[in-house]
Amino acid sequence: MAMSEAPPRFRAARRRQAEQRTLENDRIALWVYVADCPAVVRRLRTAGARVVAEPAAQPWGERMAVVLDPDGNRVMVADRG
Repeated sequence: MAMSEAPPRFRAARRRQAEQRTLENDRIALWVYVADCPAVVRRLRTAGARVVAEPAAQPWGERMAVVLDPDGNRVMVADRG
């Protein structure tokens, strides 16, 4: 693995997103299983997390929601329905 500072164009885009409050980071995504997806999403929203997709039943039998962490990374919160 190699790590380096982001190129200037990416830093500028990130700065614009932060200014416009549309910060979303597509570099990583995290999938977390919880006991009660809607309850966890309510707690996250109360704590200030941005909810991108409300909890919804998925064709494969799970309930899933998408929230953004403080850095704009997508976090999928799911339960087994």
